[in-house]
Amino acid sequence: MKPEETAEEHPARAVLDAAEADLAGLVRTRKQYTGAAERYYFQQLAEATEAVEAAKEEAAKHGSAGRIQLPFLSLSVEDLTAAWNDADRYLKRDLLRLAIDRITVRRAPRRGAKFDGDSRLTIAWSKNAERTEYERAA
Repeated sequence: MKPEETAEEHPARAVLDAAEADLAGLVRTRKQYTGAAERYYFQQLAEATEAVEAAKEEAAKHGSAGRIQLPFLSLSVEDLTAAWNDADRYLKRDLLRLAIDRITVRRAPRRGAKFDGDSRLTIAWSKNAERTEYERAA
């Protein structure tokens, strides 16, 4: 135990470390969830993420907030782009479901007109989805 850790902080950090390890293990085994089992992955991912957040809040109550790091949540744009490019279409589809609340498609200006997504689509991004540097530049 580190000298600056209190008796309450040590167990809270142990719970946080275990929750982070569970989440990291789930992320590592993502490709094992195929077929019908794939739908359970995202439920488990949400539960594991909630467990990490709850453990993080508990540890913060005891003075650990400044030392907690979740490196997989602070990846660079290049790393995120590479991970997106490596993902299969099912994972991409599920990630988009988490990031988008609603898509509105407006009628074409005339029947048979070529589809112009920029003028006809409005995407309502989830309040939890952060805007990317690409969106900020637009």
